[in-house]
Amino acid sequence: MTHNVLTVNAQQLNEYMRNELNLSEDMVVVNSLADLAGMLSGKESKGRYPDS
Repeated sequence: MTHNVLTVNAQQLNEYMRNELNLSEDMVVVNSLADLAGMLSGKESKGRYPDS
């Protein structure tokens, strides 16, 4: 659900920036923390603190 909210916010922010700054491409990119199998990837999947 968080990913959906962030994606919508990124789209709205990109639209605003394109209109206000006359940009031709998106500047805000949302990257998924999950791979195609649905498993969390990267350092974020290990927890907030290194020893947790």
